[in-house]
Amino acid sequence: MKRNTFQMIVLFTGLVLMLISCKTASNKSDETQAVYDSEITAEIHDTVPSVYTLTADVKRIVVVRLKNKTDLLEGLNEAVQKEGIKNGVILHGIGSVISYHIHSVSETTEFPTVNAFAEEEGPFDVLNINGFIFNGRVHAHITLSDLNTTIGGHLEKGTLAYTFLIISIGVLDDDLDMSRFDNWRWR
Repeated sequence: MKRNTFQMIVLFTGLVLMLISCKTASNKSDETQAVYDSEITAEIHDTVPSVYTLTADVKRIVVVRLKNKTDLLEGLNEAVQKEGIKNGVILHGIGSVISYHIHSVSETTEFPTVNAFAEEEGPFDVLNINGFIFNGRVHAHITLSDLNTTIGGHLEKGTLAYTFLIISIGVLDDDLDMSRFDNWRWR
């Protein structure tokens, strides 16, 4: 792969992960939740750097192949466990699916975010799968298309392989502390 193409993939992946966050379930009342969220924001806003970076070398590349009717998210979780991956970057993925289940943020007015979920049956080509592995936890995004539409979002269980799925994972150092990278409260 040409260096410029690789740099664009890494840049795009970082941008997507910065823009998309996940809503967490809460049993608190709306008023209690609003107070809680504002306290968290006020408490940490001044101490969170605008740009936070880590430097790491890719130790190895793991290539994962999932067969027909394998759940993509479950398959990625199994591969991460089998290969002992604590931290990693999901570099790319291709293939096709017979169904998908994704979510995306549906508003930008306040935290926590509200997610919109989409599920559909039918054949779709996988244009890309990317994301990260944080302390053994998969945070993946997917872009899909058919002849009429393109859709993408945060990968959920229920996205099933059709012909196959091939995903490459760059394994990073276990000692990296990437725990805050996808934490929407750290803002």
